[in-house]
Amino acid sequence: MENFIYLSLAMSSLSTYAQCDFITGNSTVIDILKNLEWQACTFGMQWNKENGCTGEPTPLTLSTAIGEATKQGNGWRLPGIEELSLLSSNICLKNDLFKSYFDIPQDNGEGASPYWSSTQIQSKPYLYYTFDMINLKNKTAWCPVSAPS
Repeated sequence: MENFIYLSLAMSSLSTYAQCDFITGNSTVIDILKNLEWQACTFGMQWNKENGCTGEPTPLTLSTAIGEATKQGNGWRLPGIEELSLLSSNICLKNDLFKSYFDIPQDNGEGASPYWSSTQIQSKPYLYYTFDMINLKNKTAWCPVSAPS
């Protein structure tokens, strides 16, 4: 079974993603155009004002990632695949504030850096989209927790 890393975001409004305009919080980055608040660090890492994200990311299964996001409270949840895809847009990747806050993804040893999304494949509800932050691609992942009987 593969493990995945997750990014959390707070309450959001879904729309077509065309631009990125960010402001910073303590350990968050806020996309003011999309009303998305992202944790700057991947789960397992800690925010340090002087050095940015420090420590090592913690790979998680989907059910653990959902639980950890829920524990954060205040509307934190796993992002949808469209929201994760926003992070790879050319406009976002060129934004200096975005680049200085978000940690560069690390290879999981398989030539990828997959992040869980909350988006299920409609025709196969036991499959969830993941987003590979290194190769900037949507993928599917098997989740045995929600497999139909």
